[in-house]
Amino acid sequence: MRLSRVPTGRIAQLARAAFARFPSRGALAAAAWVRATDRAPDEDLLLALREGLNHPSEAVRFECALCLQDEDVLLMAVEGSDAARGAEARRVLAAMSSARLLARMESYGDKAFALDVLKRLPTQTTPGALRALFSVSSRVEGGLAEALHSWARTRPFVEWPPEERRLWAEWARVRLGQLSSTDALRFLSWAAASNAAPLPEARAFMSAVVETLSREPASLRAERFQDTAFSCFLSLADEEHARPLRAWAREEGCAAPLLEALMSLPSRSRRSDAEARGQCARLLMDIWEGADLGRLVTPLAKAVRAWNGSSQEEAFLGAVWQRFQRQPEERSALLTAFAPWRGALWERQRADEPDPVVCFQTWWPVDDPALFPERVEALVRDAPPEDLSRRLDPVWTAVEARVDAWPRATSLAVSYAAAALSGALRQGHEALVPEAERFLSGFQNLMDRVRAAPASVREERYSRDFLADIEVDARLMREHLERLREQEEEAREAELRRRVDESRRRDLERQARQRQDEAESRQRDLEQEARQRQDEAESRQRDLEQEARQRQDEAESRRRDLECQAGQRQDEAESRRRDLERQARQRRDDAEREAEALRRVAASLQRAPEPPRAAPALLSPQGPAHPLDQEVCFPEARLRTLVDYARLVKTLGENSTDALALFEAQGLSPSDWALEANSWGTLMSRRQDLALRFSALFLGHWA
Repeated sequence: MRLSRVPTGRIAQLARAAFARFPSRGALAAAAWVRATDRAPDEDLLLALREGLNHPSEAVRFECALCLQDEDVLLMAVEGSDAARGAEARRVLAAMSSARLLARMESYGDKAFALDVLKRLPTQTTPGALRALFSVSSRVEGGLAEALHSWARTRPFVEWPPEERRLWAEWARVRLGQLSSTDALRFLSWAAASNAAPLPEARAFMSAVVETLSREPASLRAERFQDTAFSCFLSLADEEHARPLRAWAREEGCAAPLLEALMSLPSRSRRSDAEARGQCARLLMDIWEGADLGRLVTPLAKAVRAWNGSSQEEAFLGAVWQRFQRQPEERSALLTAFAPWRGALWERQRADEPDPVVCFQTWWPVDDPALFPERVEALVRDAPPEDLSRRLDPVWTAVEARVDAWPRATSLAVSYAAAALSGALRQGHEALVPEAERFLSGFQNLMDRVRAAPASVREERYSRDFLADIEVDARLMREHLERLREQEEEAREAELRRRVDESRRRDLERQARQRQDEAESRQRDLEQEARQRQDEAESRQRDLEQEARQRQDEAESRRRDLECQAGQRQDEAESRRRDLERQARQRRDDAEREAEALRRVAASLQRAPEPPRAAPALLSPQGPAHPLDQEVCFPEARLRTLVDYARLVKTLGENSTDALALFEAQGLSPSDWALEANSWGTLMSRRQDLALRFSALFLGHWA
């Protein structure tokens, strides 16, 4: 500090001279020259500084270490007892981003340690430096918030590497939420300072702001709402942050400043006008959500009246109008809170809903009662006469509900409706007569209630009620109805006379028609009787002709039956003759085949004996089986059934040369065969069915 009052050029000159003249003080002179010039030392000065690192004096070693940025010596000074040297060593090592210094700070560093480091620590540092700082922040009171913010704000948050931004976000979640809301808002303003889209890590700072504001008392929280940094929070708030905003807006003392900050957000936000207006409108509707709207309406109405952002009104109007349409039960509160925009909302209602009756029914229960006459006048003015009755029906309902609390305003509204009804009725629109009678029937009750009810404070602009004006229209309607009744009575009498005359004329016509009908009826009866007699004669003629045809048909049928029976008998005789001839031929053929077979057997027996040969295989019938095939006719014989006899005969016919072998295979001698063949021939001559089946088997296919 003493040297700082001397020009650095003079210090450098004296240090150079002292270095040359006093070698024992060379290290100090070299250190003075380097610190005065802030330039790299020459070789001789550098050598002196290096030798000074081993000097017996701790002060000399420290000065040389500062110039050479010797980490070992500086770390020894950090651990030394001299606080000033330790602080200077920490600052120099911080500028060097010494990893060893940061490790010691992370391990046991206190607030003073961290503050010294932050004074010279570059923001272009490593994640290890941030971890060390955040470690100290978690241990010390206040969390180094002010020093960390002063150090970090020189570098925009968006320029930090992603890993270091994540470390900042983690620190904000763990530590920043435990600090004051001022610190949280200050860091949020730094983290969201970019005009680009907010970074994901900025949400951690948003959460910290919510946590700190929720912890503070309502009076202090209301002051924070007026902070410029709170506008940054509002511009980034989403549905998650809308819940605490909704609760704060319903707190006494917090509602007004919060809503004022929200309404002024478009002019204070860094985002574009369109984005800011959309964000403000969305937050406004999010805050409106929920119960206990009564605590929100009054401060919001005050904020809306104080706001003069006419160029940004469209975005708010759109949000309020959507809410007005979706939530009918909130319409009265919406119109009260946003009273300056009541006219614009009414125009939107009329633009979106072409039916004026629907518009009126939507608005009169929630609108300002003082505006009731204007709404009625707009409804009935220039109304088509054919639609007037439909429009007046909700007016009478509204009058019934409003007359006791707002007698003068209601009577003015009734005067507008009565004038429209009276004018349309006198123009000849008779369809409105029931509506006029309904009005006149309740008019006396309306007069009594208007006169009995005290005028409202807000009705002072009306100096009187409007019953006299209504009485004029009521009198005109009564006179018109009386004229209509007189005309109806005259028309009814004329109609009665016309009906009597018409009835007499119809009676005379009916009597004439009756006499004519009787004459025509007698003529029709005579004609019908003549037709009946003619029909009976024709019917008898048809019956006789039909009976004759029937007898002729029966005779013809008998003749055909006799001819048919004669033909059938002739066919049966011819069929028997053909069957007998076929049977005779068949027997003759069978006898010839048997004789031929016997001759072959006899011839074979007369031939010289041959060496024994294997018996030929018996054939089997391939056609469908018949019950006669297996009938046992000769139980004691070898050929007991018809199929056994036919098989042997068929096999002999196919293999006549092997007859003896075949007989031996069947256990027959030639004499046995002749005896059994003769027995079968005798049997078949007696039984025609066996003979026919034998022929069918013999002529069939065998395998």
